[in-house]
Amino acid sequence: MPSLVQLVNIHGHRLYVSPNFIRRLEPRGDEPPTTLVTFSDGDGERAFEVVGELDEIAAAVNACMN
Repeated sequence: MPSLVQLVNIHGHRLYVSPNFIRRLEPRGDEPPTTLVTFSDGDGERAFEVVGELDEIAAAVNACMN
């Protein structure tokens, strides 16, 4: 069973999401590097921009799926 992924944006807000609900990861900003995480929430999809490069975020999500 996967554990929850902790997502933190540039303002320090935290969101915990099951990796099963994450639908897309897209690179966003360059300074600081950010990634847009899109996940399903029951009513559709929501997006949350997190600090970190795409590869770092993808690795964190994959680690939670094991």
